[in-house]
Amino acid sequence: MPCYVFWKDRDLRYLGCNNLIAQSLNLKKSRDIIAKLMKILAGIVNGSKNSKRTDKKIIETGQPKLGVEDKVTDNEGKELYLLVNKMPLFSDIGKVIGIVGISIDITERKRMEMALEISKAAAEKSQQSQI
Repeated sequence: MPCYVFWKDRDLRYLGCNNLIAQSLNLKKSRDIIAKLMKILAGIVNGSKNSKRTDKKIIETGQPKLGVEDKVTDNEGKELYLLVNKMPLFSDIGKVIGIVGISIDITERKRMEMALEISKAAAEKSQQSQI
């Protein structure tokens, strides 16, 4: 799956992830990450100050948070842009038992959008100076 997938319990402890997250953290398999996930991903997945607050609200309300663009910093200090979707996980009786998150790296798209905006601004400035 070409996106990052992780899941947490009600206390927001990471319980697991897909192989893409493990590979991006230079771990061999996703199960290797379970003991390390909270510490390692603190700088990536929780790069946003609102992430924990959002997670708690999903747990409390049972309502998903979809299509949120989030700017985070990876372990090497590189800025990434992610499109984040988080949904509650329910037990058989309808109680929220955790959350699952799916993030897609949209860094390249965001860079292209920013470059386009800069280009548009330069073109407008050039047109105004010719008047």
